[in-house]
Amino acid sequence: MLRAVAKRRAREEALPVSWVQADMAAMPVPDEYADVVLSVFGVMYAEDHARAAQELARIAAPRARVVLASWVPGSVLPGMGAVLSTYLPPPPPASGPPSRWGDPDVLDNLFSTAGLRMVVGSRPSSS
Repeated sequence: MLRAVAKRRAREEALPVSWVQADMAAMPVPDEYADVVLSVFGVMYAEDHARAAQELARIAAPRARVVLASWVPGSVLPGMGAVLSTYLPPPPPASGPPSRWGDPDVLDNLFSTAGLRMVVGSRPSSS
């Protein structure tokens, strides 16, 4: 449903967006394909976190931005997941909990191993 809303909004704004649905460990795009790689609570569910980070790096063009929104360990959503876990199907096997992607130290390690540099909360200067 959210993807349909995003497609509609992009169409209404005449934005040149390419929508690709794929396995995060094997994106069907060439190397250095994207100027922006965006994941909003998506890549954190990859089965192999290290492989997913490598794939983010592979598809990012030089000077591209990789932008992620992820749960933070100890925050409300991982806590709610723990409370509701007995009522939910088991999560897919993974190389760690999704909230690892919200831990700056873990993410820095995943990214540096993949050849990416992590910057938290930085903004380009407006001058």
